[in-house]
Amino acid sequence: MFKELVTKISQNLVTAPERAARLILERGEVSDQLHRALDALKEHEARVAGEVAAARNGDGRPLYPNEQARQAEIHRRLQADGDYQALRQEADRLRQDLREIDAQIEHVSRGHRSDVAAANLVASLLGAGLREEALAALQAYVQGLAGQEKPAEAQAGTQPQEQAQADAQVRDADSALVEGT
Repeated sequence: MFKELVTKISQNLVTAPERAARLILERGEVSDQLHRALDALKEHEARVAGEVAAARNGDGRPLYPNEQARQAEIHRRLQADGDYQALRQEADRLRQDLREIDAQIEHVSRGHRSDVAAANLVASLLGAGLREEALAALQAYVQGLAGQEKPAEAQAGTQPQEQAQADAQVRDADSALVEGT
């Protein structure tokens, strides 16, 4: 059990930088898409504003003589424009995608730092000859990781059988550490 826990943390240490790099590249792609969508929105707004400013009545005078009237007409036309609304929805979706990717990047980064700290703690404890403490620290860390993966509601409803299995794994790991495996 001890070996499996150390192996899992070691694998996380190796794969985290690659996961972060992939997410950063993905973020760049989504950011580029968002900027293109925002540029298209601005172009659309400028076109509609130009149309409103150029609108004339039968006498050749501006149809919308003051700024407030022009802004109101621009707003009305944009709200009625299906293409413009689709562009806004796309920009909103891309913004949400960026927030989610940023959260994933932060999660990977913090997880990596946490794994490094746990590995250093376990190594220090083992170096000091404190095998039981090292196992306890490792088990607490892994249990903490498992707790993060489940929603809080699911944690509160842990089944007795699942708890018994977790307790058995802890006992097995204790035995393995004491035996030196």
